[in-house]
Amino acid sequence: MTFSPLAIITGEDNTIYFIVASSGEIIGTITRANEIAIASDDFIEGFKKNKI
Repeated sequence: MTFSPLAIITGEDNTIYFIVASSGEIIGTITRANEIAIASDDFIEGFKKNKI
């Protein structure tokens, strides 16, 4: 298993993109994100389950 650095980029309308830095491939998107959602335990658990 290899790991690549990820970039976390913010976009319009509170959208957050998770991008593989070396290829530019978008591997995850969060729409209508806010500070509360990002810090919540539900978000962290969903992030782990989706293996992003």
